[in-house]
Amino acid sequence: MSAISELVKNGLLDMVRIPYLGYLRLAYDTCKNLSSDQLANILKIVVKDRVGIAFSAPSDMPIEDRLFLYSVVRAFKPYRALEIGVRWGGSALIITNAMEDNKAGTLVGIDPTPQIKSKKEAFYGRYTLLEKSSPEAIPEAADLLGGQLDLVLLDSIHIFEQVYTELKAVLPWMSEDGIILVHDAFHYGVHAAIQKTIKEHTDVADCGFVNRTPNVTASQWTPYGGLYMLKMNGKGSTYLKQVELTYKSRNVPVPQLGDDILNHDIWYCRAIKPCQRCSGYNTAQTDSDKK
Repeated sequence: MSAISELVKNGLLDMVRIPYLGYLRLAYDTCKNLSSDQLANILKIVVKDRVGIAFSAPSDMPIEDRLFLYSVVRAFKPYRALEIGVRWGGSALIITNAMEDNKAGTLVGIDPTPQIKSKKEAFYGRYTLLEKSSPEAIPEAADLLGGQLDLVLLDSIHIFEQVYTELKAVLPWMSEDGIILVHDAFHYGVHAAIQKTIKEHTDVADCGFVNRTPNVTASQWTPYGGLYMLKMNGKGSTYLKQVELTYKSRNVPVPQLGDDILNHDIWYCRAIKPCQRCSGYNTAQTDSDKK
């Protein structure tokens, strides 16, 4: 009997039949004796999204980093992404699977000596690998992507000079609200490179550690681990652009935004006090009914 059949027989599968990330911990605890591949297969059945790839992708990232990476791609919806430092291709699998769930996005990876064994189909046609060195290959990667970069995952050689050089090299290619994620940011040299970059570039917002647990066993000289986020601090807000893009992509009319909805909330206006626009709408409806 398969592991999945055993769970169904014992009534445990229903415990993970909830498509929300908040319940994945419950799923993991329930299935902790299963392999990562078995757990990923269960999640394919009970969750419509491809989040199960976070458990099965070949990567030395801890599970919290994997889930965060998947979630960032799903929520931020990058159209053009770059990964520097590929190795087994685990992060690329997570990113491209999340992009496939978004039905949008392309990823280019840079690594002179990749060790990817996953089948090409696992990346859903959203991945191109450049077997070249960084930062030299960054312009070519940006050219392949056809525009400014929305997301960069930097996980290459963990020394100050390499990370600092790569950060400087990707910044001119970033979109106005693009995100840079730096892995193993607790490494002393990596962290120093991040801080120097922030100090030198006022258009880079310091979002800090999104995983603030260092790996203290990898080296006797410096911690590893940790995931650090930088965000481009572009001039002006991208709010209207993103709102209009999303409404139009779903064939929903773009609402008229203005001061009369500053205090609008669907529950508050119904249960407590209608906002200015709701008041006007209700008055118009009443007048129409009278006619």
